[in-house]
Amino acid sequence: MPSASSPSDSWVHFADHIVREVPDYVFEIEEWRRGDEQYLFAHFTVRHWARSVAVQMLREWRLFRSVVTAPLFAFPKVEDDKWTRFVTLLGFRPFTTIVCTNGEVRSMYLHQVDNALVETRHTITDGHPAVVAANPVSSAGVRGRI
Repeated sequence: MPSASSPSDSWVHFADHIVREVPDYVFEIEEWRRGDEQYLFAHFTVRHWARSVAVQMLREWRLFRSVVTAPLFAFPKVEDDKWTRFVTLLGFRPFTTIVCTNGEVRSMYLHQVDNALVETRHTITDGHPAVVAANPVSSAGVRGRI
């Protein structure tokens, strides 16, 4: 994460949250904070790739995004077509480019959720209004597991 000149302006690694860990893959959220601001980065480590794993990941990803609606960011360790196809499959879109501490330039991707659709879907399916916010919650972070 970028940092500014004064310590109060610096981004601080706050926590790593394991959302889902199964033999085939691990899905984690890395949380960074600067004052009331928050960045959440999605990380997937795929140990075994098969069609059934992809179907499971997509189903669980949709479930996760139906309750965690804050913007999520992703950038590759190695930027190649395989990685780009994977994050695009999840719904990430190119957002900007970043310069890493080693000087490499990489693409940063963003995944956003339309909270109005999430609220409508939850209200229809369970009869209760959804507990979502139009803006990311600055201090709550990500808690729990799927």
